[in-house]
Amino acid sequence: WGDIQVFHFSPLPVSRVTHAATQRLLARISCESLPIMADLDILLPADVLINTPSRQDGMSAEQETQIRIFGCQRIQEAGILLKLPQVTMVTGQVILHRFFFRKSIKQYDVKAVAMASLFLATKVEETPKQLRHVVCVFYHLEKKAELLSKGNESSETLVQQIPVLDITSQKFFDMQEELVKTERMILKELGFMLYIITNHPHKFILQYIKVLDASKEIAQCAWNFLNDSMRTTLCVRFQPEVLACSAIFLARRFMQYRLPDHLKWWELFDTSRSQLEEVSEEILSLYKRPKITSDSLIRQEV
Repeated sequence: WGDIQVFHFSPLPVSRVTHAATQRLLARISCESLPIMADLDILLPADVLINTPSRQDGMSAEQETQIRIFGCQRIQEAGILLKLPQVTMVTGQVILHRFFFRKSIKQYDVKAVAMASLFLATKVEETPKQLRHVVCVFYHLEKKAELLSKGNESSETLVQQIPVLDITSQKFFDMQEELVKTERMILKELGFMLYIITNHPHKFILQYIKVLDASKEIAQCAWNFLNDSMRTTLCVRFQPEVLACSAIFLARRFMQYRLPDHLKWWELFDTSRSQLEEVSEEILSLYKRPKITSDSLIRQEV
C-alpha cells in the first residue's frame, strides 16, 4: 500500500451555496433523529455487520469488501491530492463505511459516495475545500484509472494525458449535483450528527508509544498500519484503543522491535490478546489482495 504522507495546508473558503444548503439541512434536525445518533456512538452489532443492505440485495461478502476497499482507496488518493490532513481522510472513510451499513452499494455508486464522504469530512474536521476542487480531483482520479486500465504508461505521462475538467461543462455540473444529492442522503441516513464518529485511533498512537518508550520509527510504521486499516470495517467493529494497540503490535513485529510481551502491555490500554490477534490478522490480509481498480469492479458487476 505504501507509506502515507501527512500534509498540512491553509484552509480555503467553502462554497457559500453548498455550506448554506448543509446548514439548512442541519437546522431541520428533529427529535426523531436522536435514536440514529445514539447508534452512531457505539460499535455495530454482529447482525448488522453480517446482514448488510448490500448482501440483502444479493451481493457477495467478498465483492462488498472489495468495493469498500476501493471507495476508501479513492478517498485516500483524493485527500492526498487535495493536501488534506490524514484525520480528514479517515473521517471520510468512516462515513463511507457507516453509510453502506444503512444503504446498499447496488443503489448508490461507490465513487459518488466516496466523493461526498470526503467533502462532508472536510466540514466535520474544519478543513474546508471548495466543492469544485473536490469534483475536479475525483474527475482526475477517474480519468487516470481509465488510462491505467488501457496501458502501462508511466505516471508522469498519464498526468499529462488527463484533460482538465471544464467547470462550465455539463460533466462538471452533473458531478456537482451528484455530490450534493449524495451528501444530503448521507446526512439523512447518519442522523445529521457526524461529530461523534471522529474518535479515531490515530490520536492514541503517540500517547501509547510514549508510554511504551518505543521509537519514532515504530510510531510511523504503526501510523501507516492504521491508515491501511481504515479500508476495512474494523473502525465500526472495535474501539479505537484496540486498533491503536494492534497497529503498534504489527509495527514492532515488522520493525523487529522488542516489547515486554510477558507483561501484556496491551492490557494497559483495555485491549485483550484475542482482539489484538483478530485485528492484526485482518489488517495483514489487506496486503494479500491485488489493488482494486474501477475496471476490475465493472468486470465483477457484469
